[in-house]
Amino acid sequence: MTNRQNHPISPIAADKITEFFTAYLSLDFPSEDDPPEFQPAESDYPGSQGMTNPDISPDPLLELMRQGIAEAEAEIARREAAKAGPQRRRPSRSEAVTLLSLAAFATALPATAALERLYWPGTVTVLQTPPGYEAAVAQALSWPTLRHLRGLAAVGADRADPKLRVFKSGACASRDRTADQRNFRVKLEPLLEQGASILLVTADRDVIDNELAEVTVLHLALPRPTPEAVLAVLRLTHPDDWEAADITTLLPSPADLARLSTRSIGAAFRAETAAEVARRLTDLSQSSAAATGVTLDDVYGQPEAVRVLRVMATDLSRWEQGSLDWAQVTASGLLYGPPGNGKSLMAQALAGTAGIPLISTPYADCQRHGHQGDMR
Repeated sequence: MTNRQNHPISPIAADKITEFFTAYLSLDFPSEDDPPEFQPAESDYPGSQGMTNPDISPDPLLELMRQGIAEAEAEIARREAAKAGPQRRRPSRSEAVTLLSLAAFATALPATAALERLYWPGTVTVLQTPPGYEAAVAQALSWPTLRHLRGLAAVGADRADPKLRVFKSGACASRDRTADQRNFRVKLEPLLEQGASILLVTADRDVIDNELAEVTVLHLALPRPTPEAVLAVLRLTHPDDWEAADITTLLPSPADLARLSTRSIGAAFRAETAAEVARRLTDLSQSSAAATGVTLDDVYGQPEAVRVLRVMATDLSRWEQGSLDWAQVTASGLLYGPPGNGKSLMAQALAGTAGIPLISTPYADCQRHGHQGDMR
């Protein structure tokens, strides 16, 4: 069994997560756009021409009584709703990754006083997601979520909601990826010129050039799912057999859980019971860690090379967490020597430690895509 140290969510962050879950799943979230209740007129009653509408009385006293009864009934309903608490729907298991992304968003938010910056005209707030989480984060930022966020920021009605934009480049070659970034920034320019505030969801820090960085007022790095966040979501998706004390021991470590893709997490949450979800997450995380078969802990006799590769793995992890710029990442290295001295093993070990796939290809194939300095 994998030994792990728990990293519990702070009480303040836990309260934020609960509030956002309630808003996202709310069944009675107030909407300014709700249509008014239909009030029938005399002409709405077939055959009532020339007759008095039975629901409209010319007697002012009777009308006042009706109004008083309606107000009393509304007050009773309000008090009963307040006593029952917020009403929220039970999420489907397919929403697990979205809820985990919403928990990450709530955790990454700054203090309430700084939330007003999200609504500054002509500015950008960057939500840097882990790779592969862009779509889930965008889905989590639903209308009820943004309404709740607006309430926390306490901004006036004169401030428009931020425009949600998502950037995810599907390009493999560096030149194509750079072109995608440039085209995306061009599309943002008219919005900024019109004074819109933008909520930019992306895993690619490099999409923010110097000009965009000048108007970026908040840069929030969303964390990867943690065991504690998984427990919070399991409590919603599998409430019938949710027992935190029992499930905690079945979950993978934070490091193993962080290696899982959104697809793997989504597949695990489709299990029938909460305990089975936890077991599947552990099994899938171990499969992911064992994909290359080795880690740097398995390499001996090359201490200097192992030290350099550990720096690369650490830098990559910090970049994914948003605590290190890509320009500061030790992103390349050259292993040389005669056949059989462990070059391929080193590459496999680095991939296993970093939890990333190893792509093996001849150098000539890489060179065909352009100058070596263009490759990242």
